[in-house]
Amino acid sequence: MIFNHAAQMRFSDTDAMGHVNHGRFLTYLEDARVALFAATGDANLAAVGVILARAEVDYRRPLMLSAQPVNVSVWVAEIGTKSFTLDYELEHEGEIAAQARTVIVGFDYAAQRSRVLTDLERAALERWRKG
Repeated sequence: MIFNHAAQMRFSDTDAMGHVNHGRFLTYLEDARVALFAATGDANLAAVGVILARAEVDYRRPLMLSAQPVNVSVWVAEIGTKSFTLDYELEHEGEIAAQARTVIVGFDYAAQRSRVLTDLERAALERWRKG
């Protein structure tokens, strides 16, 4: 299943040329990821220990400031023992602006090390696996 999130553009997202700055695309990904985590219910990944380990973005076209939100589609691509991979598409006005991938690692903040994903987390993530 694919999770969709409407990320609102802000004037501060733009650079001197009027484009949305490339770094802001990562903010749109984060907004969608946090919303997805909150939607996992009892396994609310936003409230437990996870950490971003990797982010890749393929920029397809520039975004210009608009009142229309950026639709961020996100789904689980892979689930490992200690990590999972999310894939994204950022679409605006009917066109793909970017495609991205992030790797998220279960993390024990007290011990400052990775941890195994719980069965509850894995089950919640399965709901959002694209298939």
